[in-house]
Amino acid sequence: MSSTKTAKSSSKSLRKRTIAIGFFTLGILASMAIFSAKGKFWPEPNHTQVGTPDDVNIYTIQRLKGFQNIQPVVSVGPQEESVKLQPLKNELEGLIDSLKKTGDVSAVSIYLKNFKRGRWISINADNEFHPASLMKVPLMLAVLKKAESMSGMLEKKIVYKKQPGKKMFGQHFQGPSIVEGGTYSIHDLIYYCAANSDNQATHALETNVDLSKVINLFEDIGLPKPDMQNGDYTISARDFSSFMETIFNAGFLSPEYSEYAAEMLGNSSFKEGFSKGMPANTKMWHKFGEWTRPESQEAELHESGVFFVDGKPYLLTVMTRGKDLDKLTTVLQKIAGLTVRRVTKAPMSIARTTSNFRSMGC
Repeated sequence: MSSTKTAKSSSKSLRKRTIAIGFFTLGILASMAIFSAKGKFWPEPNHTQVGTPDDVNIYTIQRLKGFQNIQPVVSVGPQEESVKLQPLKNELEGLIDSLKKTGDVSAVSIYLKNFKRGRWISINADNEFHPASLMKVPLMLAVLKKAESMSGMLEKKIVYKKQPGKKMFGQHFQGPSIVEGGTYSIHDLIYYCAANSDNQATHALETNVDLSKVINLFEDIGLPKPDMQNGDYTISARDFSSFMETIFNAGFLSPEYSEYAAEMLGNSSFKEGFSKGMPANTKMWHKFGEWTRPESQEAELHESGVFFVDGKPYLLTVMTRGKDLDKLTTVLQKIAGLTVRRVTKAPMSIARTTSNFRSMGC
């Protein structure tokens, strides 16, 4: 009797194990069937593309030189031009061609960068121009670098005296200027130099900074050293843009002094270029430069600025050459206007009357 019960019990146990193994096997087979049908019930993950063509790129990192143990980042960006900005580049090239046909301009170089995405385009990248008053930007940076380590320097007062034999270049777009015999702080001089492009304030600042520091700044941010004695020194739109990018990224100065530099440039009295081409409420800080060659009757007009559209920061540098400075302002306006229209989502009305930055009286 006992042996019979044991046999029946073993038989039931065997059947349970067989059923369990059967369900387990069916589960494996079902899983294999489902995985083999993957793609029919849900999409296959994409392993071949990691984002847009703009994202699949080799990036260049420019680091600040001159330190022993650290290398601060000046700029980061893809090596190749943006695919997404190509339609805008085509339109800009078409605009330039039409402006050349009307005789408004003979040469144009453009550099545009979207800081949020790092995307950029360049037109006539190899063309170089006389930087003119754009050189006041690296001068300002060198002065502020000195002020970072010298407490109270910006409040230092000096009496402006013209240097005997110092050549003063005339300016077609003349802003407010300091006067001989007047007393000014270093802050005042920076304001007149950056906001009003005042040559006399520039000369006064040059006496308060070692000019070799200005020259070394070029090399520090990855540019060739300029020959300051060469009246025919030239630079490309993309290379000059490095200075504006350095301010935006706080790659050379501290964030506080970089903000100060941007605010000085935000008070620009030059309203004939980008400002007239962009909407009145566009937040922007910028610098212009003009240059004339009496022997060839050629003129150059440039502008570089950081502007904000829909909260996104962009850098635009435009360098132009032609016969008439006033016509070149129209070129700057049209290029800036087209650029903003293509990167903005909102409709624009062209008219700017006042700066969006607070006025800093001197």
